[in-house]
Amino acid sequence: MGEGARPDRGSQVSPVDRLGRRISLPVHGAAEEIAHRAILHGEKLHIDPAVAASLLEEAAARVSRAIDRKTDSNEQPVRDLRAYLFRAFLRLINKAVKRQFLVAGAITRPEATPKIGVSRGGLTTRAHRVYDLSQLNN
Repeated sequence: MGEGARPDRGSQVSPVDRLGRRISLPVHGAAEEIAHRAILHGEKLHIDPAVAASLLEEAAARVSRAIDRKTDSNEQPVRDLRAYLFRAFLRLINKAVKRQFLVAGAITRPEATPKIGVSRGGLTTRAHRVYDLSQLNN
């Protein structure tokens, strides 16, 4: 798979997210409609299509709960469900991208991890704290 798997227009969105939270029927329909666009957007950000699909399902479950809360509290209904869902998806995917950058940065920059060394007087860290090793033996 040189280019990676491309989602087709008939991609299926699960009626529950990875944690088992149900997605309401209107939100599930909106998720089905935006699935192709959402997964392609994830691929542009170097997110695996399966991860993007999981994030879309998680966003759909969150939107379902938000709509239920709005209905229970007599708040204004969501006017454009597809746009609302896509925005929730973008928030989750942006968080995933930031997490990837943080992990990649910690791996590629050794100075990001604390330095530990042994000096004559004891164990030192990059902050030059000294722990007297002679007291450990007593």
